[in-house]
Amino acid sequence: MLGGLKGFYKANRSVSKIVLLGLFLRLFFTLVVAPYYFNRTNIYLDNDTTSWMTGLYNLIYNGEFTVMLNFEKASYCRMPGYSLFMAPAYSIVWLAYQLQGIDLKNHSEMWYSVLKLTAYFQIILDTISIYFIYFISKKVSKQHNIGIIAAFLYATYPFVIVWNPVCYSEIPSLFFALLALFLSLKSEKKYVLALAGASLGFAVLNRPQFALLAPLMIFFFYQKYNVSFKQHLAKMAVFFMFFTITYGAWPLRNYIRFNKVIITQD
Repeated sequence: MLGGLKGFYKANRSVSKIVLLGLFLRLFFTLVVAPYYFNRTNIYLDNDTTSWMTGLYNLIYNGEFTVMLNFEKASYCRMPGYSLFMAPAYSIVWLAYQLQGIDLKNHSEMWYSVLKLTAYFQIILDTISIYFIYFISKKVSKQHNIGIIAAFLYATYPFVIVWNPVCYSEIPSLFFALLALFLSLKSEKKYVLALAGASLGFAVLNRPQFALLAPLMIFFFYQKYNVSFKQHLAKMAVFFMFFTITYGAWPLRNYIRFNKVIITQD
């Protein structure tokens, strides 16, 4: 793995340095600046974070995604994507507590560890997003320098860096949207396009605004395949099928469970 990273660095020195700069800025802000900037003990927790925490907790222990039990509107007032994004961190911390024999009744301490781990997951994903922006910009503009400028602007953009340690859906939703574009540009293999469609679907489950990307992807595929557009309709169908399966599970659940058409949140 280290050999692969060294090879990537040598082949992509310019963007690799920008990616490393972005990682340094994100870690420096989180470890040094954030406690003073936010002026609070828990830099990972903000107003809306509790809703996603509650949604995940109820999904695991009560079998339903809701921010308040026995209250219908609480079951669809939040998109479920970020709660699902937090699930791996919750599983890791839960397993660590179990192995150490720590009392799981102390949920406040446990959730602090979950949020902290989730924040560092976000930092990793946002650092990868820098490369995605470089690749997409270079591919679309067909100019290496445009890709470098776009990557540098994103790597150093203060507003993005500030939100890295906060457990909100902005960072992962952007990552999965960029991943969808990256994969669609990178390969024409059907399994890759399936993963791209699922990635965009998950981005929408985090932030419904990214649903606007779905119709734009038709234009994107048209521009990509141009003359051979009709021959690639099957590949486009794979992308949109997996997008629909991933995102569509949410409105389908709402209709089956509550007999209501709710495509985002209410």
